[in-house]
Amino acid sequence: MSAPPRVQASGGPSRTGDRRVVARCAARPADVRTALGRVMAGLAPQLGDGAGRTATELVLAEVLNNVVEHAHASDAPCAIRVEVRVREGRLDLSVSDDGRPMPGGRLPAGQFPSLAGPKATLPEGGFGWPLIHSLARDVRYRRRYGRNELRLALCLKAPGATTAPKTPQ
Repeated sequence: MSAPPRVQASGGPSRTGDRRVVARCAARPADVRTALGRVMAGLAPQLGDGAGRTATELVLAEVLNNVVEHAHASDAPCAIRVEVRVREGRLDLSVSDDGRPMPGGRLPAGQFPSLAGPKATLPEGGFGWPLIHSLARDVRYRRRYGRNELRLALCLKAPGATTAPKTPQ
């Protein structure tokens, strides 16, 4: 297999008229950082500078970091594809890669590790998947045709937000 492209990104309306940003990169830290920056730049008009942007960048960075650290075998190239669709009030995020499958063929648990006990015994890792599960919804994983496929949705509206009440006529 040839090496995947270092970083490619594109964006624009999808067939359904929703905003869509697509990026492809190799599973290397510098390439993932560049791809993340390009995806976030492509989403800037829809996300602004609020909590939706922060949650999106945090979730996407964590997912991409997991591919680099866990799915990518250092002796084999690994291509990552990110697609984000902006729909009314939400983002649909899809990340696929041709790295190693998730252990047991399923998503890691969404429980944060215990912080009880002495400081010296606190865990250094294990927070990524719980963080993803806490910020996203409909988190789904499958292994298909030699690729990992992760899909999730992020809400762009604040929890409990409603539309402005109509004024009586």
